Amino acid sequence: MSPSDLQFDPTVRETIDNPFPLFERLQGEAPVHWSYKARGWVVTRFEDCKTILLDKRFSSERMKPFFESLDAEKRARLKNLDASVGLWVVFLDPPDHTRLRGLLNRSFTSRAVNDMAPDIAEIVHNVIDKAAEQPKLDFIRDIAYRIPAAVIMGMLGAPRSEIENFKLWSDDLGLFIGSSRVTPDKYARAEAAVTRMSDAFRDLITERRRKPRNDLITELIRAKENGKVLDEQELIATCILFLFAGHETTTNLISMASMHMMRRPAQRAQFLSLKTRDEVEAARKRFDPPAIVAAEN
Repeated sequence: MSPSDLQFDPTVRETIDNPFPLFERLQGEAPVHWSYKARGWVVTRFEDCKTILLDKRFSSERMKPFFESLDAEKRARLKNLDASVGLWVVFLDPPDHTRLRGLLNRSFTSRAVNDMAPDIAEIVHNVIDKAAEQPKLDFIRDIAYRIPAAVIMGMLGAPRSEIENFKLWSDDLGLFIGSSRVTPDKYARAEAAVTRMSDAFRDLITERRRKPRNDLITELIRAKENGKVLDEQELIATCILFLFAGHETTTNLISMASMHMMRRPAQRAQFLSLKTRDEVEAARKRFDPPAIVAAEN
């Protein structure tokens, strides 16, 4: 059992600002630690994490037991969250995970991403040029968020004019996916957000069935694995997953990397001297992870 004064509490400001001293203590004193606040286990050593991830006795289905634990009235109030987030491939085990991943792999390829390189470069230049014209800016809102959000919306085929709406919906959905329970209305806000996102993607899917385009939604509709395709709800859930996960993690990576660069001028100069993509990728891996998914809902 861990010492009484050693608790992982994701709501404590000191932990939010810098969790690494606490993680270091946990590694040394309680590497497998039960967090009462998060209602889950916190595992902090690499070998332990690797063992757990490779052990088939552990499940990725975090959402299914959560929704099944709710009473009928509350589950009914969260029906769209249940129907959408519950189908995210990251929260499924085989064989459902295997089937969905096979379908997604046929659409979301490295070639498709590489083909977008000119569009991504244009987005980056436009966002930075616009930000440079402002006397004052919020780096996360005006740059770190806007670039990956515009990219993933372009890949999906969602209109960039809706970027502010999708940002609000993603933020509210994020309250459910990875925040602590200190936000009292998180479930209602997340349910409303996923309902609006579902409606928006349902309309786009209907439009792409009628008039296909060169975008990810069209590719997802066409994808087949062993004669099977994504059904309507799986399509909607997958679009929401791509939008949410596709920009949230990259926003966090850009933000954390920029913070480190500002604090360490020598490393910033070294990073700016890199010439190849492989060198940049190797340097990127030294930054903090872009996302840590909480163990509670």
